[in-house]
Amino acid sequence: MSQYLTTARPHAKALFDHAEKHDQLSLWLDALLVLRALSLSKDFIQRARDPGLNHEEVLRFIVSVVQACVQEAKTLDPALTAYVRLLIESDRLIISADVHTLYLS
Repeated sequence: MSQYLTTARPHAKALFDHAEKHDQLSLWLDALLVLRALSLSKDFIQRARDPGLNHEEVLRFIVSVVQACVQEAKTLDPALTAYVRLLIESDRLIISADVHTLYLS
């Protein structure tokens, strides 16, 4: 069991509630799958934490990857950008795999 489940649980619930309210459950699931894949890459996490990159650069990169991988992901903004910004600023990109798992359940 992941050590991040407790931290991920409120994120998954809030995203699920938001997605349900906006009729975007499937779209958020796809976006979370991309975030999951990124978070499971040790190279990506290390690069995202690089002090030479500022948070806005990392944010733009992640959002652009999600938008490139998920058709209609632009309709998730501004919520997607706000969510990714929250993860970056709180150094919690690593919980994305668990958020995805909990979102499914």
